[in-house]
Amino acid sequence: MSSINAVSNRAKKKSKLGCKTCKTRKIKCDEAAPVCRNCKVYYSNRVTTCEYVYIVPIPKSRRLASKEASSGSTACQASKSTSSSQPKGQKAQIHPPSTVVAAFQRHVGLLNLDPFNIHVKSDLPGADKLLHHYLTAVVRKCVPVGYTPATNPLAVAWWPLVQHDPFLHHVMLQIAAVNLEWAQQKPNHHNSSLYTTVSLELLKARLKDNTKATSDETIAAIACLAALENEKRNAIAVRMHVEGLKRMVRLRGGLSQVRASSPAAATVVFWFTFIITGEPQFPDEYENTLLDPTPLPDPLSTSHQLDFADFIEDRVTLNVLQEARQYMLDFEQNSRNSQSIRFAIPKAIAIHSKNSWLAQRLLHKPSPGTIIEPMAACCRYAACMFLFFLFEHHYPDPTLVLNSLLHKLKSSLDEILPCSGKEHTLVLWLLTVAGVTAEKLPAERDWAVGYLVESAAELGLRTWDDMRAVLAIVIWVDGIEESRFCRLWDDALSAARGTMVADPFCAIIEEIR
Repeated sequence: MSSINAVSNRAKKKSKLGCKTCKTRKIKCDEAAPVCRNCKVYYSNRVTTCEYVYIVPIPKSRRLASKEASSGSTACQASKSTSSSQPKGQKAQIHPPSTVVAAFQRHVGLLNLDPFNIHVKSDLPGADKLLHHYLTAVVRKCVPVGYTPATNPLAVAWWPLVQHDPFLHHVMLQIAAVNLEWAQQKPNHHNSSLYTTVSLELLKARLKDNTKATSDETIAAIACLAALENEKRNAIAVRMHVEGLKRMVRLRGGLSQVRASSPAAATVVFWFTFIITGEPQFPDEYENTLLDPTPLPDPLSTSHQLDFADFIEDRVTLNVLQEARQYMLDFEQNSRNSQSIRFAIPKAIAIHSKNSWLAQRLLHKPSPGTIIEPMAACCRYAACMFLFFLFEHHYPDPTLVLNSLLHKLKSSLDEILPCSGKEHTLVLWLLTVAGVTAEKLPAERDWAVGYLVESAAELGLRTWDDMRAVLAIVIWVDGIEESRFCRLWDDALSAARGTMVADPFCAIIEEIR
């Protein structure tokens, strides 16, 4: 014991690969997985995993094997593709995976990636840290409800695009730099200006290359730049990027052609431009399907579901609402099995694409002269808003598009309210979607709560469970953030108690009667 105590702190070997908690506490980490010994004791077994900033490097023998493998035809082809007119700060070569890729595999769980897979390497300062932040923080905002970063379907399809393309890779680093600077309130602390300059140089070089000017990676990168400029409130740059995207997509033959080669790129292009502008920017993709209604899907096996045909006559709207309902049921079933990576990734790879496809159909503008009945319009807007409930976080921020849909729903509902009879069931669902969406908009929230009280009273609802049962027969998904709906119910209860107080004007009217 005396010999151990005699060793000074200076003589102790520092742990460069320790977990974040140990580094913060400035103690040596044993780097055990999934939880190091220090954190297990410190947190009294309350944590299940440690967060490592870096992953243990690949052994030397495996690195040599990787180097030999990467010197083959694949590396040669990749090197040729990046050797043309590279701007300053970009190496014209492909490197073996760094600890960042290992971190991505650890946090995002891409078991289908080759651990020796090659990826673009940047010489710009802090590149590895920024890529790590993007893959473990920014991408997490696109995880559907019930899924984890390990089973994030978009990341599986998105990473191969970022992995090999210098332009898209630097745009991701630029997004990560801006994101970190905003979070830390330190302008240009992570060299976002430098990354912006390099990204613009790469964009100019890319547009001069006829073979890559309209590639999936280029289109996806410009969509990401549009989203980034939108967060900076740079309307001129946003408009420039969106218009450029639309021209590129037209040159490719439409968004459906992009989707055929890369579902991830098409989804990013559609979803980002939709959120930024508040309207779908590629209306022709599903026009033939929309104008020529296909037969309605087979009725669902559950007989207690609300029949939309009792309230809506338009067959196109009935089609898309039935598809939306079936999608929600499939989503719920898949999310229950989402903890199994082998099951979740094949099943969930199309979640983002399906979300975009339904939003496109729900918000499709009818041909001039066509009148959509108010109830059909209400259901279209509300179903599209409900799609956003399937994600706990969003990137980019969807506030603009949600507020736009909310006011369109309110305008259409004002033509229906007050309702009567069995309409209360469907109207309750519409008002609930509106009320949850308007949680941070007091005027719109009070409007939704006021009418919600009336519908809930007509249906004889007494508890949140009663209300949830009514919502479930229209469109509902177990696992979404139910607390938001519960808060709306509490607001409705409070409003209902307020209306129970005797109103002197009502008393006078009763006396006249």
